[in-house]
Amino acid sequence: FRSRSNFSDIIAGEAQSFHNAPGTVSMIAKPDVDRQGQIQKTGVPTDMAISGDGFFIVRDRPGIDDFGYTRSGSFVTDSQGNLRTREGAYVQGVAIIEGIETTAPSYGDLKNVRVPQSTLSAAPTTRVAVAANLPSGAGTVDAETSPYVASVDAYDSLGKPHQLDFVWSTADSGTGAWNVSVFERGAETALATFDLNFDAEGRLIPQDAEATPPTIELPVGTGADTCAITLSFDGTTALSGRYSLSTLDQNGAPAGQLVGIDVGSDGVLSLEFSNGVSRPAYRIPLATFPDPDALSLSSGSVYRETVKSGSGLPLLAGSGGAGEIVSESLEGSTVDIAEEMTDMLITQNAYSTSAKVINTIDKRSEEHTSEL
Repeated sequence: FRSRSNFSDIIAGEAQSFHNAPGTVSMIAKPDVDRQGQIQKTGVPTDMAISGDGFFIVRDRPGIDDFGYTRSGSFVTDSQGNLRTREGAYVQGVAIIEGIETTAPSYGDLKNVRVPQSTLSAAPTTRVAVAANLPSGAGTVDAETSPYVASVDAYDSLGKPHQLDFVWSTADSGTGAWNVSVFERGAETALATFDLNFDAEGRLIPQDAEATPPTIELPVGTGADTCAITLSFDGTTALSGRYSLSTLDQNGAPAGQLVGIDVGSDGVLSLEFSNGVSRPAYRIPLATFPDPDALSLSSGSVYRETVKSGSGLPLLAGSGGAGEIVSESLEGSTVDIAEEMTDMLITQNAYSTSAKVINTIDKRSEEHTSEL
């Protein structure tokens, strides 16, 4: 960060005269901590920059409530997966457990951010969406011989796939009503059967808002949790023409290997898996201060709070006045080379001018002395 040089009087008490007292002035370097540096893209997943106000919160050692603050987001992971600064301090965050995160973080909520080195994760299926056009002129269609079938893999809590077959058959060819039966591949008995009714224009009549949405229980093996799957048939039509699928989607995933991390602008650090699953693990807060320029530089790029700076207030990134986090980026130096060169030239010219003035005064003084 850029620093300003200020001068302070170190004479104790009041000056008794206007005479010069050499050595009574000291220089104090005051950092411009709150100045925003240019954000530069690095492409490194663990690099983070702050756009706006705030500091990353770090801790020297686990279990020690001596927090430090830094805007240098050049982080690395150690052999245990802990996210640390280049100086070795532990980056602090709030753990997100089962999708529930702290909305008002406090220092007591903070813990070391740890990225697992090798993790497998599976996502159970909780929703399946199926939509198709069912031929209005199909006549009577029996479920056992129906050619209208849609198949999709659903996953239990262990990531094991279960192939589901959606079999369409006519419930009443006279009224245009259809049935859809859901089978697990190889089973003779349907998991459930649902009625679908259509209006005169072949559009699906929506379910009553207060009715329970269509749901099936996925049969699971030993060790897997019971898996309830909500079904959606929105978009299904009964128009003249051929049978065609328009939607076939589910939100589960098989077991996948951890491949990296992603940090959002709100500070949410998510674990990314090879199966496409993204699982939020931590939220990295930012601390703000009444007077950030009064912070005391501790070591490297880590600052400590002082009486003048006021106490740090941990906030969620992007809220309450805290800035946003920019992933895979670093904040550049706040030193403006052009400005510093200009200031140096101004100072040099002032020094040169003062030296000439003093030299002229000395010569006049010598001339005056010789005349006497």
